[in-house]
Amino acid sequence: MKILLTNQQTSSVKGGTEIFSSHLKKAFPDLEIIDTRPFRQPKPSPIFKEPILAKRLGNHILESGLAPEAIFTNGMFSWNLKTSAPVINIQHGTLAAFSEAALPKTSLAYWRTRYVYARYEKRAAQNASLVTSNSHFTAANVRRHYNCNSTVIHNAINTDLIRPIPKKRARKPLSLEGHVGIFVGRPDQTKGFDVVQSLARSLPETTFLCVFPFPYPEQLPNIRVLSNIEPKNIGTLYSAADFCVNPSRFDGFGYAPIEALACNTPVIASNVGVFKDMEIEGSWIANTPQDYPKLIKNLPEKITSRPFIRKTFPLKKFIKNYRNMI
Repeated sequence: MKILLTNQQTSSVKGGTEIFSSHLKKAFPDLEIIDTRPFRQPKPSPIFKEPILAKRLGNHILESGLAPEAIFTNGMFSWNLKTSAPVINIQHGTLAAFSEAALPKTSLAYWRTRYVYARYEKRAAQNASLVTSNSHFTAANVRRHYNCNSTVIHNAINTDLIRPIPKKRARKPLSLEGHVGIFVGRPDQTKGFDVVQSLARSLPETTFLCVFPFPYPEQLPNIRVLSNIEPKNIGTLYSAADFCVNPSRFDGFGYAPIEALACNTPVIASNVGVFKDMEIEGSWIANTPQDYPKLIKNLPEKITSRPFIRKTFPLKKFIKNYRNMI
C-alpha cells in the first residue's frame, strides 16, 4: 500500500514533528515522507512562504503520478490537494490557537501566522477526508478556529527507548551534584525559556539542564546547555534531574514533560496540550510563572508515573489507531 506523509522541511534533530513522523512510519513501514526541501526555489514571498511551499508540494503529488492509496498531511501541507485518495489531515495544535497564545500581537509573526498561515491550515482541514488531533485540547481548537470535527489520537511515547535509570548513574557522566532541573525545548518565548531563565535567577543553588535542538550560549552560571542529543540518550538526562519544567505558552500535546514522567521525574507544566485533557500522575500545573518556585520546593523526592504513561500513551495503541484510519 502506497501511503504518503506531507510535511514542512524536517530537521536532523528530532522535535515533535519528527518524533510523530517516525512513529507513523512504524504504523506504515513503507510510508514515503515528502517535505518542502525540493520546492524552495524560486524563493517564495516571506509573507506567504509556507502556503506557497505547501502548494508546490501538493502540485508535485498531483503531477508526479505517485498515485498513493492514502495521504497523511501535517497542518497546512495539503491545502490544495484534490485527489481521489483519502487525505487524513493531522492537527498538532492549530496555528490559529498557537498565535493567539504564544506570539506577541504587535509582531509580524503573529499577523502572518494568525491571518495568513492559519487560513491555509483551515482550508487543509476542511478539504480533508478526515482530521486527527493529538489531544482533546487540539480538537477543541480545531472546532473553534477551523469549524471541523476531528478524531483524537494521542501521540505516543516510546517507553522502550525512554526509560529511567538510577539517578547516581545518570549523573556521573555529566558530573552533576545537588538540586537539578531539566527543560527540553527551544530557547524562545513560545516554549517559555524566559520563565526558565527567571527560575534560574531565583534558584541559584539549582542547576538547570537545558536541552536544545541546537547550540546556544550559557548565559547564567547555573544553566547548563546540552544540544543535539540523540533520542536514545534523552532518558538518561530526565533520570539525572530532580524535576522537569515545561512552561510552554502553547503545546498541542507536549512530548517533553510526558517523556520526563516516563522516567519517573516529577513535572511542573503549564496548563496546555495533553495536560488540559486529563490529570496526569506525577505532574503539577503552574497557572502563572510565579507558581513554579513554590511548586518546585514542594515536590516529592520520588514518583512512580511510568506505569501511567505506559498505559496511557503506548506506541502500540498509536499504531493501531492510525492503521484503523485507512
